[in-house]
Amino acid sequence: GEAQYYLGRIYENRKQYDRAIDWYEEVHVSDYQFDARLRIADMLGLSGQTEEAIEHLDAMLKGSQTNGSLVRIYIAKGELLRMARRYEEAMTVFDTALDIIPDNNDLLYARALVAERLGRIDQLEADLKIILKTEPDNAHALNALGFTLADQTDRFEEAYDYLKRAIEIMPDDPAIIDSLGWVLYRLGRYEEAVEPMERAAELEPVDPIINDHLGDVFWAVGRDIEARFQWNRALSFNPESEEADRIRRK
Repeated sequence: GEAQYYLGRIYENRKQYDRAIDWYEEVHVSDYQFDARLRIADMLGLSGQTEEAIEHLDAMLKGSQTNGSLVRIYIAKGELLRMARRYEEAMTVFDTALDIIPDNNDLLYARALVAERLGRIDQLEADLKIILKTEPDNAHALNALGFTLADQTDRFEEAYDYLKRAIEIMPDDPAIIDSLGWVLYRLGRYEEAVEPMERAAELEPVDPIINDHLGDVFWAVGRDIEARFQWNRALSFNPESEEADRIRRK
């Protein structure tokens, strides 16, 4: 079972998803079987077979017994729908899960990410603040809340406070460093934003959002040629179509 599972992982890393599924389906050892079944859903989703993946996860839900396994299945299903941009359906999945397992922090975080895509900032803020009540040092929750407030509201000072706390907890996380640079940019502190943005891009050089943000900061400080370079670099990493259109307009 262990060998079959890791053969599936090898083919998954090679992006040979059909071969990966074949090996995952062979896994019948309890220590690996549950994770193998979850990965089958991932492979189906990556292959564009979203409906088949949902059916597979629904079948797992019918046989699942523990809260821990339920959480993992619901998160997999919601994330599958989020990646397919079926945000309302993803929200319904997480609402259902939280009715069954209230105040689960993993489910709340996943629902908050979907709420952001739907523009429901009040929902995102409520869910993340519930997490922070029990996990005040949850850097990912602090980052998600701070970045969203900086990006989609004018509550920049509040966002800065959340992100300063996050960076103290995880000082080398490129996403958090990017968020801190972004809130400095939104505050008009352009020169201060350059260093964290450059560091984020060094740590995560192929992230289109980070490269796009670095381009914006360069443009704000008059480094026009470098800004254009970063925007073109961001486009080379195949961002989502809406993001790509926005970068091209710039």
